Amino acid sequence: MRELVLCNTELAEEVLISHKGRTFNVRTSQGGQYGHERRVMVFIVKDDCENVRFKTIGILRLFSGNEITRQSESEQCSIIGDTTFKDCLIEAKKYIKKYVDFLGESK
Repeated sequence: MRELVLCNTELAEEVLISHKGRTFNVRTSQGGQYGHERRVMVFIVKDDCENVRFKTIGILRLFSGNEITRQSESEQCSIIGDTTFKDCLIEAKKYIKKYVDFLGESK
């Protein structure tokens, strides 16, 4: 029998980010077998308040495990391996800035 070690990971974290007139929602979403993982994802918030999934930044693990790196790579996360919401938020801000600045340059 495997022993599961509970981590101190917040279950509900969500942040709105506005950059150059565009709004993004960075939040955790339940996932993984038995819901023991949270994907930190960036959503684009449209003018009608609809959230459109944009990018998966990383995976927070509620219990210890060793397949996070493989899952992160297969989902093309920005952060590979186990991470924290704070690290994902920093990476999400960088990704959003790069994306919005790229759109501004291509006009």
